Amino acid sequence: MNTTKKIKRPISILLVEDNEGDIRLIQEAMKEAGFKNITTVAKDGSEAMNILRNSKNIDLVILDLNLPGKNGRDVLKDIKTDNNLKHIPVIVLSSSSAEEDIVNCYNMYANCYITKPLEIAEYQDVMKKIETFWLNLARLPKNKINLLVIEDNQGDARLVEELLLKSGHVDFDIDTVENFNDGTEEMLKRNFDLVLLDLNLPDSKGMETFQRFHAKFPAVPVILFTGISDEDIGIEAIRTGAQSYILKQDLSPAYLERTIRFSIERNRLRLAAEDLLNIIVHELRTPMAIIKEGSLQLIEGIHGQLSDKQKEFVKMVFENSEKMEGLITELLEMARINIGTMRLDIASFDLGKEFKKTCDAMAGIFKKKKLSLGLNIQEGNFFIDADKKRIGRVLSNLLANALKFTEKGKVEVALSDLQDKILCSVADTGTGMSPSETQQVFAKYQQSFAFAKSRVKGIGLGLYICKSIIDAHSGVIYAESTPGKGSKFTFILPKKQG
Repeated sequence: MNTTKKIKRPISILLVEDNEGDIRLIQEAMKEAGFKNITTVAKDGSEAMNILRNSKNIDLVILDLNLPGKNGRDVLKDIKTDNNLKHIPVIVLSSSSAEEDIVNCYNMYANCYITKPLEIAEYQDVMKKIETFWLNLARLPKNKINLLVIEDNQGDARLVEELLLKSGHVDFDIDTVENFNDGTEEMLKRNFDLVLLDLNLPDSKGMETFQRFHAKFPAVPVILFTGISDEDIGIEAIRTGAQSYILKQDLSPAYLERTIRFSIERNRLRLAAEDLLNIIVHELRTPMAIIKEGSLQLIEGIHGQLSDKQKEFVKMVFENSEKMEGLITELLEMARINIGTMRLDIASFDLGKEFKKTCDAMAGIFKKKKLSLGLNIQEGNFFIDADKKRIGRVLSNLLANALKFTEKGKVEVALSDLQDKILCSVADTGTGMSPSETQQVFAKYQQSFAFAKSRVKGIGLGLYICKSIIDAHSGVIYAESTPGKGSKFTFILPKKQG
């Protein structure tokens, strides 16, 4: 079933002002300035708070400070400390130009402070300032939002339409479908600005619903829409790419509309940041590839034989270009993590086989340093649904970390089957870390004291990236260490279901 609705209405303003003359002047100035609105008037602070608490569609408050009874300062404080009201922007329009009043209002989170004019003609300029403020606040990428609601409960779908009808600064063009497969078909037919996705559909349940959708349409912002109040699910949803996680029972017109608008804007900025990032990385990698290839040709004597000293210097150029490539990759991954554009290429594979390949590939480096590299895979099933490349990167980073801090002894990789999970560990006999260093080891740019004293250079992103990748796979990672005896890094991943 597919339904389409178009929604539009002017903004609703609460004017809190006790002076009849000022009320008439403000309303007339709004009309003259072409500021389309529905205005409700409250003549004292208590009346204003009653209106706000009983009305769910006030978009903006224009507030005088000098009111009878409950004054404007108390009204501002009440609005900005009430969880149901604090999202409403407040413009203070007062005859007071005292610095103390202005500072106090901004400290109480007033959105704007405008001094009330003495001349009638100046009121129209004030209204233009208010209109400019509102347009900046309500700025949208376009004047119409194409919204896809994937929701099997018709009552909940109607609720969304009714709420947006009550609170709208733009047109909403809403398509509603009742299951996951119909939703993906609609996505292929037309462009949507945002998807409101129920987590429990007839043909898809739980976080798998979002993960499947996000894998198919990674550039489209998604708000998860659910009746289940579960903080862990909400955190996981945001961490894995959802723009927001909202509960059906908490919806109000203003809350729903603002969440939709801000989600679209955040996603637009996220995609712009990723585009810029890709351009920068391309511009860095291209000259680096030329330097690397050119130095390799010189080492191999393609352009003539070099002296031993010349070869030594060219090898230094080649090795450092390889390090720079690795650094660029780390910075790219970190940036994607920070702006929320790290996309997982999920596939089913045998983790044991992949770990064996990685250990075989790195065995030569360990042998060169006269270290033993062991792989202990216990009996069991090690198939997982994950991003093969990134999970391989986690192991490579952990092995590289062990290699840096182990001068003698061994490094051992182990895999254990925990029925519904897989436990992976990398243990070394290196320098180890203090308890305080162990607690902070996964923080961005974190480097241990042993690292700081070593000649190995880096910027402390490897373990931070490891944790971000494991978190994105709904896993856990932790470190255990004893100074002078070595460290052990363990991560646990959910096993392939079914």
